[in-house]
Amino acid sequence: MKKFIAFIMSIVMSVAVIFSSSATAADNYVIQKNLYDAGSYSWYNTLNNMQKFMYDYSLTMLKPENIDEENKVRYTININGYVDVKNDDVWETMFAVVYDNPQLYWLSVTRVNGQVWYDGITDTTNVYMEFFAAGSCAEVKASDKKMAEILADVKRQTDSISTNYGKVRYIHDYLCKITDYDYNSAEVKEKYY
Repeated sequence: MKKFIAFIMSIVMSVAVIFSSSATAADNYVIQKNLYDAGSYSWYNTLNNMQKFMYDYSLTMLKPENIDEENKVRYTININGYVDVKNDDVWETMFAVVYDNPQLYWLSVTRVNGQVWYDGITDTTNVYMEFFAAGSCAEVKASDKKMAEILADVKRQTDSISTNYGKVRYIHDYLCKITDYDYNSAEVKEKYY
């Protein structure tokens, strides 16, 4: 279900591309980058300055290329001098990164690891962060490629539609058509029926 929601988010984020008849893959990247302007994130805005620094650093590190053989992305931020950062600050930052960034759909929202320690010998505060990926680098890239192909197909289908309403209606209908519902799920019966 999480992967499907991430897929939908990817399509929704890229609707702006569909409304532009001359958009390319590079345009798509620029539009998504602008959609992810950190100032508009709901979790980001709850962080203090140090947490925002860790958040911004994390976004530079969280790339499929950095997934290791254990399907984790791990890194340490070394800050000169003593900085009053607690483990809770690290965890809060890590969850903000995951929840604010649907383009990082391949990260687990429940499995993160982080800790802080001060090294008095080197006078360095070290912040260790570890995110768990849902697959390998190759699997994430294959998933991204599949989403890009689907988005390109949807864009081709909407190029001939002249109104924004018509384009949004087409996307709506497309998502409804490809969605599989589990009507027999006990959770569905208990919560909604």
